[in-house]
Amino acid sequence: PRARQPHCALCARLVPAIAPLAGAHALSVEWAYAGFAWMALGYKLCVPRKLADAAEWSADLAEKVTVLGELEKGRADKVEDLQLFLAEMVWAVVRDELSVARAVELIAKTSIATREPLQQIFADVLWVVGFSATEAPPSREMRDIFYALCAALEREAAMPRKLLALSLETEAVPPAVCQMAALKKKHNQAKTKARYTITRYNLLREHTEGFSKLVYLLERLASLDFEPRAAPEQLEQTENVLADDIVRLAGFGHLCPNRMLAMALDIYELRLREQEPCLLAKPILGLLQRFPPKRLTEVVVFQLLAHAPPAGGRDAPRAAQPPPPPAPPSRPTQFLAVASLIQAGLVELGTLWSYLDPGDAALKASHADLMAKYEEEISQLSKVDLGSSSSGKDRNSFGRALQDFNQVGHQKLRLAAALVSCNCWAAAHRTLLQLQKLCKPCLNNHIRSALCDLLKWLIWPLVQRASPPLHTAKKPVVESTFGCTRRFSFGLAHS
Repeated sequence: PRARQPHCALCARLVPAIAPLAGAHALSVEWAYAGFAWMALGYKLCVPRKLADAAEWSADLAEKVTVLGELEKGRADKVEDLQLFLAEMVWAVVRDELSVARAVELIAKTSIATREPLQQIFADVLWVVGFSATEAPPSREMRDIFYALCAALEREAAMPRKLLALSLETEAVPPAVCQMAALKKKHNQAKTKARYTITRYNLLREHTEGFSKLVYLLERLASLDFEPRAAPEQLEQTENVLADDIVRLAGFGHLCPNRMLAMALDIYELRLREQEPCLLAKPILGLLQRFPPKRLTEVVVFQLLAHAPPAGGRDAPRAAQPPPPPAPPSRPTQFLAVASLIQAGLVELGTLWSYLDPGDAALKASHADLMAKYEEEISQLSKVDLGSSSSGKDRNSFGRALQDFNQVGHQKLRLAAALVSCNCWAAAHRTLLQLQKLCKPCLNNHIRSALCDLLKWLIWPLVQRASPPLHTAKKPVVESTFGCTRRFSFGLAHS
């Protein structure tokens, strides 16, 4: 008929998209095609009577309930007939040939409201009919009627809210189930998160295979010792291949780059403990050079702060600050590795210095307290107190304070000593000048011994020539006289 030509055109537009949509709702493609054919072919099982009075509707209702009950009790071959019956009923409502109230009354007299399989079938029917009624309706009335039907089904508890929310399109979900604006907002947020979120595994238990491969590649890179000895070209080629594999593993294995850098830094620190010239540490250094200095600086700060950055700013009042956390553990070789990275230009000294403990104000106050005790002890040397007993006075307060400052392992002092130990004199001189504004760095044993060892290393060739030959014992090397691990030769490589 002429009145149904727009519906036939709508079917022609929607047919190519039916197959994937039907698969999403577990419907047969044949039934989905038939679902859009009602608009042109008319009704077969559920013929509506729009102008029926109350008596006629009661008889028609009893007849439809009987037919629907027989379809519900039927075998599996009756499922398509049940879908067709429900779809024709919904189409009759959407096309205003059956009122919403009578359709809800018909559903309420069946077992659809109590049986979950039937509810799922009815939800799929609502989605198929609602797709054509809301996405490309011939008129706005069809969309409004369909929304009214869904709201009535929810209001009369004919369909559970959860099933309506999961089965219907976003626009067709009744307001009582979910607010449209909030649902659209959450939906857009979920789509954005799924599209732009990059998965990164930071712990071993999250991706054991990926981190196992990383440990294996790092061990190979840090053990480039061939027997027989390989040519320099072969060593360089092998180092580049292993470094490329490690970098690719971050992408293919979704591993956190910061965690990879932290593991590489730990191995680099272990290799620096070995005897000079520390050849096995150079491949790890080449790997670290492939990463941005800013990221490497962040990883170094994270490790030095023992994974617990101090709360509050540096300039906050002392009374307002919480109790200070315990001092983070520090190892001499850890600062030695950081100093070598600063020397290589991989870590920014200014950024790192601002995070180290203690703050400049605290260090200056500590030194001022030490000098106050020194002045007090000097002033007491020229005084003779005859009027009172001096047994209650602490005569060794300055000595204990001096000893504490001599052995203290503040991170800033240890970093300055490590820079001297790496013969990175430009950065070491810069830090010593900064510390000189706050205290006397030479009063600390770590800095004083590092400076003495550096001077000893510089004059050692002259000392060896001037010393008498020893025939009974082997001549000692300069490294055996150092108080700590030193790598002064690094300064020659970067000079």
